[in-house]
Amino acid sequence: VLPEVTPAVSGVITLAALAPAMLATALAASKGAKTTATFERSLVHSSLSAFVWGWHVHEKAILGALVPLGLLATQNGAATEARLYLRLSALGLFALFPLFTHPRETPTKALCYLAFMRLAWNLLVKGADGGTAQQIRLTRVDWVFCAALAALFIFAEIAHPLLLAPRGKLEFLPLMLISVTCAAGICLCWLASAISLSREALDLYKKGAPRQ
Repeated sequence: VLPEVTPAVSGVITLAALAPAMLATALAASKGAKTTATFERSLVHSSLSAFVWGWHVHEKAILGALVPLGLLATQNGAATEARLYLRLSALGLFALFPLFTHPRETPTKALCYLAFMRLAWNLLVKGADGGTAQQIRLTRVDWVFCAALAALFIFAEIAHPLLLAPRGKLEFLPLMLISVTCAAGICLCWLASAISLSREALDLYKKGAPRQ
């Protein structure tokens, strides 16, 4: 049996998760540096921390991090943010699929998902300069998650309804697999954001200027 997580414990963990954002913003302000970019990255990290570590969070709350991150990802040279946006969008939007329960909705949600991801890729990668575009390219980890999401979609939307659901077996298995996979990927996105802000805070402490 898993231990119970109380709201107080969740609140303490969330505050601890905000440390990189608070530290980077405070250092930027104290050294008289331009704080706009640092504040924007901190805002994204804070929203993502609240989503990952909050006590009771709905799947749609991922938009709280995606919207400001999308604005930040379009800036020149924002390869780190653009890559994070693509990863978080792929995982966060896929996690919403179980909310559409009717089989007739499957083609629509699949087409909307693929169209959005293709559009985001074209705007961020093809619209960036050569150096930035090269940094946004998919890594092996990205390809692993893409393959996992594709396999999950086939199982949850086709194989399970045809083979297992009619016999009343493993009714909640698709939801569990989608939740665990997307949660693991989003936690990795949060970790990447925390590491990026921690490095920025360290640069501010040593050099007194934020990265641009």
